[in-house]
Amino acid sequence: HHPTDATLLQDGVRVITRLVRKIRKVASHAAQDFQDRTGEIKEKILSIAKVLRRRSRESWEEVDRITESVIEVTQVVIEQAKAVVEKIRNTGKRMGEQSQERLQGAIALTEKLIHQAKQVVSGTRTLPKRIVSFFDPQARPIKKGKLAKGTEFGYKVRVDETESGFVTGYAVYGGNPADDTLLIEAVEAHIETFGSAPNAVATDRGFSSRKNETAVMALGVKRASLPRKGKKSQARTEYENQPWFKDLQRYRAAGEAKISLLKRKYGLGRSRYRGLVGSKSWVGFGILTHNLDRAAKMLAKAAR
Repeated sequence: HHPTDATLLQDGVRVITRLVRKIRKVASHAAQDFQDRTGEIKEKILSIAKVLRRRSRESWEEVDRITESVIEVTQVVIEQAKAVVEKIRNTGKRMGEQSQERLQGAIALTEKLIHQAKQVVSGTRTLPKRIVSFFDPQARPIKKGKLAKGTEFGYKVRVDETESGFVTGYAVYGGNPADDTLLIEAVEAHIETFGSAPNAVATDRGFSSRKNETAVMALGVKRASLPRKGKKSQARTEYENQPWFKDLQRYRAAGEAKISLLKRKYGLGRSRYRGLVGSKSWVGFGILTHNLDRAAKMLAKAAR
């Protein structure tokens, strides 16, 4: 779901409640006073959705009031969960340790989300280090200028593909670094892997800058097809209309299909591992599988 302060708190309450249920199976006395409030919060979330359909200033004020009530319920849940942890400690027995540790982690994260929600409700709408996922607190909002998806959440991935169709380099970034800061390191990574610069480089406008064009040529790239941003001079237009430049751009456009394939078939659309390190591993496994699959198909075709 799209993260809002209320839905993030809902995630926290759901996880806390699920962990307390597990603890109840091995230490029923510790969880006997804990109340399941997930249904109550769900109703409040649904009421927010109904209010937002009105799209008026008053509706946003009402959303803030409902969010405040979600905060209040969540605070009660946290206090009850802390009591569960304290009762287990007082027994002096090592029971449900894993669930207990996870419960303490969920409580700590949910408290951060409460603090965040209170800031937003009080009028601070922009938070630089805002948590956007309960299940992956390191994930960041990413704006890519797409009409269908104004903002996505997670990590930015750079994929380097050669003319043979193999992915020979990739990187996963926390936050949303500008594309034009990523090109030089991609070429340098290629040089480190293969011992020489690629003959040609093709990117979209996001990676383009005069500085990047000069830098990749200095690294040994013979032809750089980097469409310039903004208004172009006549000389630049003529430069970009050269057959080799257009051919490289057609190849780059085909690379969009590769990204779609990696998302659709090799799992890059959504990481099942959490955190930046986990996402790097997930992307690496997906690209490795793609390359092995492609190599197998090429060998099978050559053997016919």
